[in-house]
Amino acid sequence: MKKKIVGLMLGTLLGLEFVTPIAPFANHVDAKVVDVTSAKKKEVGKGTTNHELGQFANVQKNQVKSQLVRANITPTAETPRTDFIDVSSWNSWMTQSDYNELKRQGVKGAVVKLTEGVNYLNPYAAQQISYAKNAGMVVSTYHFSRFKSNAEAVKEADFYANAAKNLGLPGYTIMVNDAEDQDLLAKNADPTQTSIAFVNQLKAKGYPHVRHYSSSSWIGDDVKPLEPKYLGGMVNFWVANYPSKPLLSSLVSPESAAWQWGSTIVFPGLTKANVLDVNMDYTGYFTGAKDYKSIYFMSNPGKIGFRKETSVYKDQSLKTVVRKSAEGSVATVVEVIKNQSAETSVMKLSTGEYITGNREYSAKFLANTSNYYTNLKTGQKLAVKKGTQLAYGNTSFTGTKTSYVTGTVLTVKGISYSYSGIPQIKLSNNKYITANKTYVTTVTSKISGYNTKPRPAVGAKKAIYVYSDVDLKKKKKVFKKGWVYKSSGIVYSKDGYPRYKVSGGYVTANNIYAQPIYSISGHQTTTKTYTAKTSFNVYSSTDLTKKKAKYKKGTKVKMSGLTFGKTGYLRFKVNGGYVSSSKDLWK
Repeated sequence: MKKKIVGLMLGTLLGLEFVTPIAPFANHVDAKVVDVTSAKKKEVGKGTTNHELGQFANVQKNQVKSQLVRANITPTAETPRTDFIDVSSWNSWMTQSDYNELKRQGVKGAVVKLTEGVNYLNPYAAQQISYAKNAGMVVSTYHFSRFKSNAEAVKEADFYANAAKNLGLPGYTIMVNDAEDQDLLAKNADPTQTSIAFVNQLKAKGYPHVRHYSSSSWIGDDVKPLEPKYLGGMVNFWVANYPSKPLLSSLVSPESAAWQWGSTIVFPGLTKANVLDVNMDYTGYFTGAKDYKSIYFMSNPGKIGFRKETSVYKDQSLKTVVRKSAEGSVATVVEVIKNQSAETSVMKLSTGEYITGNREYSAKFLANTSNYYTNLKTGQKLAVKKGTQLAYGNTSFTGTKTSYVTGTVLTVKGISYSYSGIPQIKLSNNKYITANKTYVTTVTSKISGYNTKPRPAVGAKKAIYVYSDVDLKKKKKVFKKGWVYKSSGIVYSKDGYPRYKVSGGYVTANNIYAQPIYSISGHQTTTKTYTAKTSFNVYSSTDLTKKKAKYKKGTKVKMSGLTFGKTGYLRFKVNGGYVSSSKDLWK
């Protein structure tokens, strides 16, 4: 009976499993062995062996050849989610009851190996697909890639697509390029370019939804074998990375499509206590939270907004590009042409040109966008108006986020749209933030001369008027120079100028006239007689830089007024100078 090695190179191999014997590594550590059925001997194609997903992910050249046993893990509330599993013939021990039990425990999807190279077919694929579907799981598939040239990539894509069609898999199925084998790094081979050829051929065969699986050590623009910028971005990558202690609170590559976080996971309640590969689905496509049956427009959306730069074609077959439509621009669709077999569509524009019907590229315009910004210029300034707003690296508002507090001034790059058509603002740092006017507001180009952060009080550097309206048209009274007034926040005029909201109205937030007071909670603010808690100095300037006199602890001082320094801190006026108003000094 054949044995299966499940010992792993810690940080290098992600799940060694071979049908043919392996030459022992130097410094070999005894690995745990698990029985597999002799039927697996059938899984050897002509001139190749059968490998599973993760077999070589993370193997790098010139690494020390050592092998460590990775501990088995039972999922808990602290480990990452077990959204979906991936299976090959090595998992043929699993029964329908096993898939049912996994579904009961929260596993929502299964990625089934179909093919490898141009000869190997997984003899258990049909059964595994059936079991997964019967359990209510979303089924995706993968191909273990061996191609070293574009020509080989096309042949492997043909072999993979034909296998999928023979199994009755629809065109909206997610197909995975399992790109981890050292063959892909052969002399003169370019894994990024061959993967592009592989994807294009799958699309030509009616399977347009392709993801790329590999180790995080293989993925990176310019310096790594697989460059996301040429393969649809990180959102098209399923990343293998096994932390020594995987935690839900410490996610890896959340900007990607999914994360394979373990290959030695043991679920209780299965017919055998064998290990499984588990994955966390970031985008929802592997688990059905999103699906490609609904990602294409099947009815005319009318007015659309472009979610990303999109190719516009001369012909319905989408072969001749005539121009690019910029992210954030709008268009009108006059007809949707459906491809029922692949559940895809092409849309004809009012200009007579064509675009893909894929909703990843465009979104139906909301019926009412009055509360959203939909037409902002590159370089325009924006301020956070309310609360702390989060910006993300994608229009799905997932993954790494950046927080911006009220008053933060941002620079606009343009407009984009969510999957459901909600307008979003793309910032100059390529992050996306809400376009809802309740939370953000456009501001004057002269904003650098104004304060935008809410402060508890404002000081009048010069005599300034209080107005009854935010546009400062109707004068009510005058604030005397040097006086301090409490403020309840910042509001904006119609043309984007910030104002302090004060008792009785509004005053300008122009830094020439108004000084933001940073704190009043730690200061005495009532003009009266105080007793010094400690010795103190009297200064001739509000910045407390020119000492005039020194007084002892216990001295009683009558304050004649409240004012502020250039740095925005409160001072008391005393006979002949100024003192700090800190509560640490006065009682």
